[in-house]
Amino acid sequence: MIPQPQSTDDSFVFIDCDLNRDSGAAAIVLNRPEKRNAINFSVIQELISAIEGFNALPGVSSITITGRGKGFCAGDDIAGMGTDEHPLPDDPVARAGQGYVRLIRSVWTSRKPVIADVHGFAAGAGAMLMLAADIICVDPDTTVSFPFTKLGITAGSLVDHLGIPFHLANLLLYTGSSLGASDLARLGIAGFVGDPDERRRWVTETQQSISRVSPSAVQAIKTARRSSQTRTDSALVREQLLLAAGYGHSDYMEGKRAFLEKRSPNFLEAHSYESD
Repeated sequence: MIPQPQSTDDSFVFIDCDLNRDSGAAAIVLNRPEKRNAINFSVIQELISAIEGFNALPGVSSITITGRGKGFCAGDDIAGMGTDEHPLPDDPVARAGQGYVRLIRSVWTSRKPVIADVHGFAAGAGAMLMLAADIICVDPDTTVSFPFTKLGITAGSLVDHLGIPFHLANLLLYTGSSLGASDLARLGIAGFVGDPDERRRWVTETQQSISRVSPSAVQAIKTARRSSQTRTDSALVREQLLLAAGYGHSDYMEGKRAFLEKRSPNFLEAHSYESD
């Protein structure tokens, strides 16, 4: 059975799921192309439900996450993060805990290997989602960006725990700059760079290769490798607290207003963001 959302609906609303029962290759497709596949609380819940559902199916050997339309994922849906089904919590720490940090933890702790098939753009939380995967392939025109500071958002503290070298992570976060496909390949982050047809073949071959080996060995190695990187667990908590600390500051509010009004933000002063 292909995973279904934890609701009375008979299908997901914001994602599509598929499963090749012969190879055990599962696929999750972000399906909000009109929103550049931006994620809100409802999308996050659907993604987590799908990941948990595929993890619970014995025949699933690996999971691919990709996006429909012009890009992989534009990050948080700044204009519509809260929904009627999943409204914004009043408590800032709870609010941050319901956001992309929760999704990153779900991908990170998945017992089945996760492959990110990325094209176009992966920005902010979308870039973090990509980096949380076990294996990454990208289109030659892919741009991965970390625009948090451009929006007055205090986030991104865990990118070096997800594969970006420390000093390069500083540059990306402090300036809001980006990486291209060649950068990702040079850094050893992208395991393959190719056009859509080439990536489709590569993903299929990779998932088939995973399906032919011992699933218990793969899961044991994956768990051991993840648990050896214990700093990432504490970094996820730190990221949640850092996000929460910034919600009440004027820069965050100005960044959100500027984004919605399609103008450059006017950040007036420096602040001290304490997250402990």
